[in-house]
Amino acid sequence: MVHNNKNNKLDQQPMNALSVICGFPVSNGDSEEIISNIRYRAANRFGGWVVTLNLEMLSKVNRDHSYRQLLDEADMYIADGMPVVWASAHGKHRAAPPIKERTTGVDIVDQLLKLEDIPRFAIIGGEQPQKTLDLYPGANQACRFLFDGVVDLSPSQVEHFADQIIQQKIEIVFVALGVPKQDLMAKALQNLAPDAVYIGVGGTFQMLSAEGRRAPQWMRSSGLEWFYRLLSEPGRLWKRYLGHYPPGALYLL
Repeated sequence: MVHNNKNNKLDQQPMNALSVICGFPVSNGDSEEIISNIRYRAANRFGGWVVTLNLEMLSKVNRDHSYRQLLDEADMYIADGMPVVWASAHGKHRAAPPIKERTTGVDIVDQLLKLEDIPRFAIIGGEQPQKTLDLYPGANQACRFLFDGVVDLSPSQVEHFADQIIQQKIEIVFVALGVPKQDLMAKALQNLAPDAVYIGVGGTFQMLSAEGRRAPQWMRSSGLEWFYRLLSEPGRLWKRYLGHYPPGALYLL
């Protein structure tokens, strides 16, 4: 097992301008700029932990100090939810300039897997991610490690994952475990294998699968994708959206 301190190369890379939202310095770049930044980190082995910030996370931050402390350790924050984008243009979080657009974990994975030169990547978690990879030419070759079994965050399991990341020279790790599990895993792995970029992507692989469907573009742009998903999977998502999203929205006000 390799023990490392936090990678000090992060200060050497270009960064998008930032908008401070609820104390988090959120990138206000567009999707192209953000993905370019991620690719730069990955290619130069600068590493980093990327948080895709949404209302569920902000709700948990507001009621759980330990989770706040955990997210404070991340290296890059992206506006995954439209309310985060809106907050940068209105009210107490108004920034100059405001966040240009929403960039979701789904957007990041989709665009990275469409590249001709896909970075070496790993997947931890997700619902049958292999089915999604089969839809992208070149993705299976670039995927050097995939684990979609039971994740228990035990020291032995984290060490095993870190060893694979180091041995396979993996550049990007998609951690698809949901909140807060994916955040705990990303930080634990970063401590052991800091040269990779870790991105929490939640249910991305399910949404990108042949069975999954994203909301129409107009619903995504208007901040209604959550409503589309709630109608599609009410049994699984009602508690998350109706229980966690309102407190997160109040925290933004």
